[in-house]
Amino acid sequence: MNYEIKGSGLKAKIESMGAQLISLCDDAGREYIWQRTAPFWQNCAPILFPVVGRCENGTLSINGKNYPMELCHGFAPVSEFELKEQSEHAITLRLISNTDTRRRYPFAFILDVSYRLDEKGLSTVLSVTNPGKDKMLFGIGGHPGFCCEPLEEYEIDFGQELTLDSLIVDQSLYITPDTKRILDKERILPLRRDLFAGDALIFEEPPFDSAVLRSRRDGHGIEFSFQGFSSFAIWSQTEDAGFVCLEPWNSMGKRPKEGTELANKKGILSLEPGGVFSCQYNMKPLEAE
Repeated sequence: MNYEIKGSGLKAKIESMGAQLISLCDDAGREYIWQRTAPFWQNCAPILFPVVGRCENGTLSINGKNYPMELCHGFAPVSEFELKEQSEHAITLRLISNTDTRRRYPFAFILDVSYRLDEKGLSTVLSVTNPGKDKMLFGIGGHPGFCCEPLEEYEIDFGQELTLDSLIVDQSLYITPDTKRILDKERILPLRRDLFAGDALIFEEPPFDSAVLRSRRDGHGIEFSFQGFSSFAIWSQTEDAGFVCLEPWNSMGKRPKEGTELANKKGILSLEPGGVFSCQYNMKPLEAE
């Protein structure tokens, strides 16, 4: 089922499968979210939970007990969320642990995904509640894809001069401790296909919390900011796909010698019984100059 909210000259559509944002348009009809154009990436803006990235051998271990987690980015993207509340400008969708989730992940949880439109654009708040009796471990993140076609006409402006080193993903899709220099005391990253030849650019503990994705041709784009995340990734496909993803993460994919134990995953979060954790990201469309 699809839902719609409106406000401040914007219209957003969210589908109940995965609580995924599937459209963000301005009054002029410009679409900012990638529309799953075949044969390229078949998502728009998935919510990542309870893991970010891939698990070793498609397996997740909790205190030595194995659970199947062959799904990249966890089961949230393929789970049906229920409507918690909705107004003209805002909506919250909810996923509660159930028999199917416990087969893959033993913890009780409540995952709320809230969207709100206001003068600051569209905010996405991810909230995890632990209603169980045990401390829970989890990863969580966002994976919004933004239209930028052709990719090479776009840039990412960090608003300050930065030196950025990305973790290197090897041919087996392990995130290694090795790094490559992406920016050297520079403010702007011009986008090009070869940046993603080794998969995503991954910045651990990034020295920024906002960036602007902008067309060099006419200046339109997205102002993106995030709070409560420990890593940030930038990804597109090396084929001629007209999108780029800006991804705030807590935790990340498999690393060499990490094994399958969830507690050993880099950046994993823990939540005591009765606890609530929230993080959020915001996107504000920028009109053409």
